[in-house]
Amino acid sequence: MFKPLTDLQLDVIAQACERDAETSLHTSVIKRYADQNKVNGYFVKSHLIGFIIEEVIEPEAELIQLFILSEYRGSGFGAQALNAWVSSLVDRKLTKVFLEVREGNEPAIKLYQNLGFKTVGRRKNYYQLNLGTFDALLMDKSLTSQ
Repeated sequence: MFKPLTDLQLDVIAQACERDAETSLHTSVIKRYADQNKVNGYFVKSHLIGFIIEEVIEPEAELIQLFILSEYRGSGFGAQALNAWVSSLVDRKLTKVFLEVREGNEPAIKLYQNLGFKTVGRRKNYYQLNLGTFDALLMDKSLTSQ
């Protein structure tokens, strides 16, 4: 289930992102999105599993960030969270969803492909991480056939 985060929960996820070499998302960015009510925690049995940041410009949505806390990765929670979010977009009558993912982030790419996202473009040298510089793959999914 998705729901807004408390300030303490927001601090927990922001710190987890700061420690994660796979993300370029910084605390200030997370808090800016939270101030705009675009961040929702993903909870399973009242446990904070991760969060999602969305940008909605009707009739479309963009996944800014899907983040699963490291201790919950590899257990299917990413797919559950993404499916729940896409279902919420359908319920809101949105027609398309976009996202970008770092080239080489094979678990995320596989997850998105398994859920029907298609690669539609590329941004060269988009990600500047401690791991190096990477392209961003742009992906989308039509929601009209859901």
